[in-house]
Amino acid sequence: MRPYVPYQNNYNKDHGTNFVSFAPVHIEPLAIYSQKIKDLKDLPNGAKVAIPSDPTNSARALLLLQSAGLVTLKDPTGLTNTPFDITSNPKNIQITELEAAQIPRSIQDLDAAVINAKKLTLHMQIFFLLTLVMKINQLSKN
Repeated sequence: MRPYVPYQNNYNKDHGTNFVSFAPVHIEPLAIYSQKIKDLKDLPNGAKVAIPSDPTNSARALLLLQSAGLVTLKDPTGLTNTPFDITSNPKNIQITELEAAQIPRSIQDLDAAVINAKKLTLHMQIFFLLTLVMKINQLSKN
């Protein structure tokens, strides 16, 4: 089991277990990346968007998509959300769950992707740096 505390607490509650963490764990940030668009408002209807397939990062990715206004989730703060928990998807984005390491390799076939920063290669980190800076600048203006 991954020692991500909120997931661990939900797991304990759902399965009657008492797993505990013995050391803090750094959680890599997730971000939305694209080689096709520069602003999320330009994401086309029916866009193909990949998210990690593992339960913890999948739920975190869905929360990120929700915070970007792309979807609405049944439980807006839930750390166990799956794509089946999407209650509103105004742009009808096609969410595909992929193994996290495959997402950066697949980005050219996608309109956008939620990627764990740890999974980016140095080349991709440099390539996406400008996109990330633009997104941060956009959010700071709001």
